[in-house]
Amino acid sequence: MLKSIVIALLLCATFLPVRGQTSTTPVSSNSLADAYQFCVLVLSTDNGMLLDYGQDERNAAPNTELAQDDAKIRKMASLATALTYLSSRGWEYLSANSMTINSRPTWSSEIVYGWSTNYLLRRRLP
Repeated sequence: MLKSIVIALLLCATFLPVRGQTSTTPVSSNSLADAYQFCVLVLSTDNGMLLDYGQDERNAAPNTELAQDDAKIRKMASLATALTYLSSRGWEYLSANSMTINSRPTWSSEIVYGWSTNYLLRRRLP
């Protein structure tokens, strides 16, 4: 008898409105993207180290500060030095991914092997 009462109460509880996950203030979908600036520190066998901040995109606004940072990073010999430099400039590490690049140039029958590691960074906009 007690078991059937408990089951009936549990079934009734499933029909009650739940408000634990409702938001009281609407959040704009762009508010998080607008609060941060992102860049990728690329370490590869082809290009060494470089900073990708979207400069190659069509209609990208010029960013002289990041262009100067990219020029400094290209001259650095150590990944640790580059990450420390970017950290001192307000960038924080988010994630990294590595990939192997296998390609065959049209003029060669040999497969060229390479690799690339991308470090995703962000910093809060002023």
